[in-house]
Amino acid sequence: STLPISVSDKTDVNISEIKAKAYKLKHKHGRLDCLILDYLQLVDGDSQSNRNRENEVAKISRGCKIIAKELETPIIILAQLNREVDKRKGKDRHPQLSDFRETGAIEQVADVAMFLHSDFKSGHDVDDNGNSTEGQADIVIRKWRNGIPSLIIPLDFD
Repeated sequence: STLPISVSDKTDVNISEIKAKAYKLKHKHGRLDCLILDYLQLVDGDSQSNRNRENEVAKISRGCKIIAKELETPIIILAQLNREVDKRKGKDRHPQLSDFRETGAIEQVADVAMFLHSDFKSGHDVDDNGNSTEGQADIVIRKWRNGIPSLIIPLDFD
C-alpha cells in the first residue's frame, strides 16, 4: 500500500495518451521504474481512416520503444498470440516470435520477447513420459538482445 504504484484502467487509449500519462507520472514521482501495458492489441491507433490494424500495432510498438528510450524506463508489454500455438505438439509446441498476433513489428522492436507456456493449459495433459503437466509451465525466451535467445526455463506453480 505504500508503494508508488499507479493504475489506469481507462479504455480507448492511444499511444499519445500513454506517453502523456507516463511523462506525467515521471514528473510527479521524479522517476518511473517500470511501465506495464496490458495489452498491446487493446491500444487504439491514432488514425481513423484507412485502418490497417497490422500497421497500427507496428506504430504502437515503435511508440512504446520511443517512450522507453526517452524516459529511460523499461516497458513490459503483454501481447496476444495467434491460436496456432495451441495446436503444436512435441519439441515445436512452445510459442515462436511469429506467433504474435497482428504484427511482426513486436519482435523487431522488442529487446526481450518471452512467453509463458503451459502444456496443460494448451490441452496437453501429459508429457512424453506420461506424467501430468498440471502445475508446470515454461518461460520461453525467444529474443534477448543482450542474452541467450531460445532459452526455456521450466517452472512449477501452485
